Amino acid sequence: MKFTNLGSGSGGNASVVAFDGEALLIDCGLPKRRVLAGLHGLRLRGVLITHRHSDHLKAHASNLGAPLFVEEANWRDARRLKMVEGRAEHFYEMPFRVGSFRVTPFALPHPGEESWNSWGFRVEAGGSSIAYATDLGHVTDAVVEAARAWLAAHDAQALAWDDPAVQLRAAIRDYEASLPGQEGSR
Repeated sequence: MKFTNLGSGSGGNASVVAFDGEALLIDCGLPKRRVLAGLHGLRLRGVLITHRHSDHLKAHASNLGAPLFVEEANWRDARRLKMVEGRAEHFYEMPFRVGSFRVTPFALPHPGEESWNSWGFRVEAGGSSIAYATDLGHVTDAVVEAARAWLAAHDAQALAWDDPAVQLRAAIRDYEASLPGQEGSR
């Protein structure tokens, strides 16, 4: 499985998860031409949306030749604001399949004064997995669990300390040690 970030930030967010000639697009906040170029000929199987902010969701998200997957409250709000047209598949906190991919959504805390239904995804294919979380207000147990599942597939002994996986493992260990009743248990 391969992960490619096409863009991240207030100018637009989009990432591609690829496996065996297929792709999932996570967020569609970039121009359509840039998104399509980032697929590099892969067969797009689905578009997953984390939340309805315009840097994560553009109107063309439902016109890329693959199903659009968005949580229902985000979809209603995006339709009300005339951000999107067409139809979408709705997801909840239950795993679902898109082509070769198994997707497990998990709720995220979006920062800011307004409350948003924001989502992260654990994507699995071919014995590999990734955890994707964006616009975090703070790290939640769901984020830690998704990251822990990814880290379980990596051998920390074989990785150099400057590897992000090793740094993430240390951050999770520190987070877990900070939980009430967990001091010194790890």
